[in-house]
Amino acid sequence: MDQDIEQLKLLEVLHYPWTVLACMGLVGGVINVLLGLFVAGEVVREIAIGFGIYMMIAYGLSIPLSILVVTCYRKRRGYGFCLGVAIFMCVATCPLGLPLGIFALVTLNRESVRSLFRLRDDVGDSQAQH
Repeated sequence: MDQDIEQLKLLEVLHYPWTVLACMGLVGGVINVLLGLFVAGEVVREIAIGFGIYMMIAYGLSIPLSILVVTCYRKRRGYGFCLGVAIFMCVATCPLGLPLGIFALVTLNRESVRSLFRLRDDVGDSQAQH
């Protein structure tokens, strides 16, 4: 149980440098679009602009998701949301988000971690009923 709590805290901490990397990816997407518009040749232009827009969307979404998931880890709420963000990190922000996404998936898929989230949700539900 202590190991699970430590790994959830580690996930919280790792999301802060990830957010900085995502900001850099967002800026890279903007640079890619600008290079595609003004510098690239005709064939490369569409690819550069398309990839730049993809980077801006993927990294732009991952910044607020990363901030939100840190609060979910801290409060041990929103298990499904945490899983969804981990999958998003693996798929949409590959290769930069892949290690963090895999670590989150491995940590969240343990039954002891699921019980931490369920226990917290059950306590919150019982308090809301009283």
